[in-house]
Formats: sequence, C-alpha cells, structure tokens
Amino acid sequence: MAAPTLFRPIQYMGSKLNLAEKIADHICPRHSNGTILDPFSGTGVMGQEFAKRGCKVVTSDALDFCNIMSRATLGIGKRPNNQLVQEWKTVQRAAEAIEYPPKWNVLLSEEKKLIGSGDGEKLLTIEGNYPRRTTEFPESMKEGAGNIWRLTEVFAGTYLGLKQCLDLDRFRWALEQHANNISSWCYDSILTALMSSASNASYSAGKHFAQFHNLQKGATSFHKKRLIKDRTLDIKDFSTKCLELIINAAEASGSGHQQFKGPMEGLKNKSLRCDWIYADPPYTAQQYSRFYHLLESFVSIDPIRLMHQKNKPTKGLIPPKEDRHQSNFSKKTTISGAFQDLIELSNRCKANLAISYSTPRDKNSRMISLDGLHALLENTFEVEEITFNHKYREFNKTELSAKSDSEDILLVCRRKD
Repeated sequence: MAAPTLFRPIQYMGSKLNLAEKIADHICPRHSNGTILDPFSGTGVMGQEFAKRGCKVVTSDALDFCNIMSRATLGIGKRPNNQLVQEWKTVQRAAEAIEYPPKWNVLLSEEKKLIGSGDGEKLLTIEGNYPRRTTEFPESMKEGAGNIWRLTEVFAGTYLGLKQCLDLDRFRWALEQHANNISSWCYDSILTALMSSASNASYSAGKHFAQFHNLQKGATSFHKKRLIKDRTLDIKDFSTKCLELIINAAEASGSGHQQFKGPMEGLKNKSLRCDWIYADPPYTAQQYSRFYHLLESFVSIDPIRLMHQKNKPTKGLIPPKEDRHQSNFSKKTTISGAFQDLIELSNRCKANLAISYSTPRDKNSRMISLDGLHALLENTFEVEEITFNHKYREFNKTELSAKSDSEDILLVCRRKD
C-alpha cells in the first residue's frame, strides 16, 4: 500500500513538502514511537510526516492560522463520532441562507459575465473601481466584531474576486455561529479548507498575500488569463475537496498529538519531554506574517486594521506593524539570542535538535551565516551537516530554476551528554 500523501493546505514560503520524507529519515525511522517537537509548524507538513511514522508530535507557531492547519491535519480535538462532511453541509446551508448585500448585486452579475466570456481586461478595470474600505480605523470597529463582510469590504477585487470574498465571509460567519455545536477538530478542519481555497484562488505572485499582481505598467496577456483562471475557483467546491484531504491526513496521523499556541519563546514555561526538536525558523528580514495577513485576518473575528503611509493604505492592504509578528530569528540583533533560547529549550526537553537552513539567494540574505550557526551549536551538540539536492521555483515563475543559488541543509545535532 502506498504511503499516504501529505496535505499542504496553502502555498507557503519555504514549505518542506518536497523534503519532508528526507528530513524525517534523519530524525525518526519509520515505525517510530518517540516524541518530536515542531515549534515552527507552518503548513503542518512536517508534523504530518513525523506522525504517520508513529511519532507523537507537539507543535506550535506564532501565527494562529498555522496552528489551526496543524490541529486539523494532525487530528487534534478529533472525536470518534465526528461527522465532518455532515457538519460542513450544515455550515453550507446556513451560509447559503445569508444573502449577499444588495449593493454588490450589479457588480456580481458583471463579474460572472466577464469570467464566463474570459474578458480579463475589462474585469481588471471594473475591479479597480470596487468600493473597498481603505480607512485605518473604520466606524465599524467601534461596534466590535460583528461585521459579516470583513474580507469583502477590504479585499474584494484584489487577491480575490468579489464572489469569492462574499462566499468566504458568509461561510466564515456561518461556521462561527455553529462553533459551539461541533468539535474543535471539525471547526479547525472547515476553517483550514476555506483557507486553502483562498490561497489557491489568490491573484498574486506565488499565491502569497504580500502584494496582488502589480499592473502599474499595464496588464499583460498573462495577467488577464491568470485573473480569469484564479477568479474561476469556486470556494464551496474547492473547500469540499480539501476536507477529504484533511480527513485522510488526520487518519494517517493517528492520535495523541499536542499543540501550544504562540512563538517558540512561549514554550519555556511548558513542561515538555521529547526525543527531538525539529526547527525551521525564518531567517530573513522579511515580515513573514505580511505574506499571510489575509489568512491571519480571516481566521480572526476582529475588524481588519490597515497600515497607512502618507495617509494612504499600503498597496498590499497589509495591517499595521504592531499587528504583524516578527520573529526574533528574523533580526540580526536578536537571532543569536533566539538560537540560545532554542538550545536551552532542547536542554530542558533533553532532546536532540534538527535545524533546517537554506543558504541565501541573491538579495535575500540570512540573519545568520551557516558558520555562525555551527559556532552556536557545537558547544552543546555533535553537529552533522546534510545537504539536499533540491531546486526551488523562482518567485512568480512556474518553472524550476535551472541554476539554483540556494541549498537546503539539515543540521542534525546530537547531544554530547
């Protein structure tokens, strides 16, 4: 029987989907029974790989939407009598009973017609005139978290089409109203499926949410065709297919896994014992949460705040800096201390440590060099360096780079004591 396929819910920078099996081979053999801590869980694919080998997995992440994805695919909160498909149908019925706001009816009709005729150029034109909210602190914020159409009022016609935003909003609202009637796993799984739909529908480079396609120099034929293709994705149908993959992932993962919310530093007060810690932290100055702000906003129920520059919203419609997490691993001034914290965490857990590292590409420097990382680790561990033959796609390109200037490396660190 073929091994179960890992499910990566969203497009994610630095995802280890294609390396998960190779990485896990150096940490836990197949049919293991140890415990592995993954404090940078991301899309959850490494947790799935460890779990399907028989390991108990403990995960955490600084971003809420990542925690939700891991809980769904690892089956955390799953009950024996859960009927996820039926619960999804209940949410569907409740969502579809919510009518779209009348102010969007004409534009919805026009969007449907232009998608049907494949007229990407005209669709881009009308989307540029959608009545989106761009104020930093809208009046609706004073009323609390009671607005159904949170994504639509900010993002319609940017990363996502109008109908896609409206459907995501009403499914999200219906799920929240139904939350007390279903298990936490069903809730997380439906939310994960909706996030997967949003990611796959995103009209942006690499399917991330840092910036929708920049058309300041005019729309090319690529942009027009791509727009129609992305806007065609149906949220309900795609989410339904995703739920099947989530069910399979959770079944393959077994049971007994745990999760803690928050960044790695928050684990210092937890009583943990594990055999290995697998760490894949962010090493660059990029604000990782900036690439996923739409998803982080979506899983929240709070009003969406926007960052402004010179009294205008930023091009990516991103939140203020204070609303965006920046890891201590992403700053030169704090990265050495961050790794010391990671080493101390391994000491408290009495665990070996495996660290993923990719050598820098042009214009994408790391906050610490590979030699600098070795120097931090070698006082505590015997360090073995393993290099994987793996090529990346260049950002916003579909083909694999013929000449990669970046290598994926695994540092396998075994305790000296």
